[in-house]
Amino acid sequence: MNVGDPCNGSAKDLVVGKGLLYVSNLQRRQEQFIKDSYNMTSLEMEIIHLIMEDGKKKMKDIGGAFNVKLSTLTSIIDKMEKQRIVKRENSKKDRRVVYLDVSNKGKELYHSYKRFAEAVEFILKEKMEKGDFEILMKGIEKMTEAVDAVEVS
Repeated sequence: MNVGDPCNGSAKDLVVGKGLLYVSNLQRRQEQFIKDSYNMTSLEMEIIHLIMEDGKKKMKDIGGAFNVKLSTLTSIIDKMEKQRIVKRENSKKDRRVVYLDVSNKGKELYHSYKRFAEAVEFILKEKMEKGDFEILMKGIEKMTEAVDAVEVS
């Protein structure tokens, strides 16, 4: 979908815009928490999460998952490898293929962050009415799909 002028409604009509600002604020606060607590970026934590959930990954697959150019990803992974958070492993079938895996230190960081995220989820569910958490998550999913579908010109 192509949107010519996204500001053609009044300010009070922009409920979704306000919601996006709230989500953006939460994202910034999470990024700051990750930086302060783990000395890493949220993208680096997301890379660890992806590998922990799906198993070893090729650089190309990680770049595609996060829409990051391979040259940019290489410098991110170099830094993470230097910090001993991830490790590169050559494929046994084809030595030209390199997989990324999470090191023991990276796994510790992941599990620590996962405990934090689970605690936030628990508190959030306690504060919400029964069923509202699932509605919230569906709403965020739908907002993400809508943002992905809009192309502003």
